[in-house]
Amino acid sequence: MRYLIFILVLFCHKCIAAIIPSELSSALPIRNEGWNRILSTSDSFTVLIHFQENSAELTVITFDKNHKLHATKKDHCKLFNPHAVNAIRGFYEIHKEAVLFIEQRIDNKNVLLRLRINIYSGVLIEETTLMVSQLFSYNTYTVLKWNDLCYVVTMCINDQHNDTVKIFKYSDDYKLIKTYAPNFDNIDFDNINSLNAEIDRSGEVCFCIMLSKKQPFDKQKNLKKISYYDIYQRVERYKAIYKSWKDDKYENYDNALYTYLLDKKRDEFIQTRFKLPENIYPFYTHFIYDSSAGQLKLLLTSSKVFYYQIAKTSSINSDYHSYLINIDFRKNDFTINPVFVNDSSSGANTLPLAFSGSCSSPYVISEEDVFVDAHGYLGNIIISGFANQRPTVSLPITQKLNALIFPANLINKHSSVMLNKEFLTQEYINQYASFDYFNANSSLYIIYNDYPDNFKRSRDSIIPVFQNYFNNPFEETDLFVYKVNDDGRVFKQRIFDHLSNDETISGMIQCGCFDDKTNTYATVVLHKNGKKMNLQIAWIKL
Repeated sequence: MRYLIFILVLFCHKCIAAIIPSELSSALPIRNEGWNRILSTSDSFTVLIHFQENSAELTVITFDKNHKLHATKKDHCKLFNPHAVNAIRGFYEIHKEAVLFIEQRIDNKNVLLRLRINIYSGVLIEETTLMVSQLFSYNTYTVLKWNDLCYVVTMCINDQHNDTVKIFKYSDDYKLIKTYAPNFDNIDFDNINSLNAEIDRSGEVCFCIMLSKKQPFDKQKNLKKISYYDIYQRVERYKAIYKSWKDDKYENYDNALYTYLLDKKRDEFIQTRFKLPENIYPFYTHFIYDSSAGQLKLLLTSSKVFYYQIAKTSSINSDYHSYLINIDFRKNDFTINPVFVNDSSSGANTLPLAFSGSCSSPYVISEEDVFVDAHGYLGNIIISGFANQRPTVSLPITQKLNALIFPANLINKHSSVMLNKEFLTQEYINQYASFDYFNANSSLYIIYNDYPDNFKRSRDSIIPVFQNYFNNPFEETDLFVYKVNDDGRVFKQRIFDHLSNDETISGMIQCGCFDDKTNTYATVVLHKNGKKMNLQIAWIKL
């Protein structure tokens, strides 16, 4: 009898633990197609912004702390150009306002706009041009926010080779406090590339750039290397397809990585420089910093690159590679070690998307990424620890999209959301792709969309979420969550488990927002019930 009671208690505990509290809003008064972003405020309000295709109209919908509809407002933007190349560079709460940063290219200049929105009424308070690049130059903007401070990181490249990187620090009342500018006068380089700028929960800022110097390239000698051979064959195949590709010129570069960490006590940046291995081309970095120990861990994501020139310099990427850079500021020492995160059973490339944990126990979250026959294949999610401190966990998921998914599309899905690109339908659909992750309750949560039938299928019989040219496959998927404990145990749960057979709820991964104070994830969901579909906001308590 005692044994039976224990089994019943254990069964009830598992059932209770499996329930994920969630809440849905009423249907939103916006079209299903478009670009959305959500902001959870310090007053527990939820602010949704919506942009529609080829329209300068901004729709703002706000919900109160009880998740009740508070206000709906539509404003016509005067500076935002819907026909320009646009990207959302940040959406933050600043001085009790919802502030949206948009980058757009107008008249051969890159412009950074700042839109101030009333959190409660949704009214567009002010639309300001914050920064403008020089004529015929290309700027990239990254906007970071911490407490009452806001940092804008800019990198400018123009035809006069006057390359600059600057950081502008603003107060919460939008006043410029200080400008930081690294000095490159004594450095000989041919190219400059901004990799990433991040800010952690304690307000530490770290940004990285790469400086490249062109080196002589011996075609016959270098093609003998295995790392080049496969890429060379791809170039030759492309040349056979596109007959206009006649003459080519191969190039080689030596790359150096420069990291800049903000020392908040001295209010200046600490610079470190690393010589990178041959033909390793980094395109993104993640960092973990322990100020008390004076240690910085930098996860560098790169690819083997083979340069070729046809009309202008281009490149074809090979396998992804990762390096863990350990910097000890107290000993003035650093080490660079390769990181092997490819635990894919299919042999696919695994792209590191996140670096989390602590300096003593870091881990990386990766996703399989393959490009075959004009489709981007997103596969298993790999969670890897370092130095055997954590077990490696592989989470099955397969999404096949009718579009090439570049690494930047996945890595920057929150900090950089492209608006009104050339292939609009594909851009809509890509907002549902990949996954989102959060740390809460001493566990790692990963949220993604999958077919409901895959919940009961074995790992080897999972049906891929497949998009052809005419449909959005995520209309038939539901939101799922993986919960991963420190010991590597995995729990999988369908978030909305009370649905009928003709009902699905899929989430816009790209627009979600996680409130770490309440451990609540809010995102826009597509609710399909039979032939009826509408957008709603879902609040999910982790």
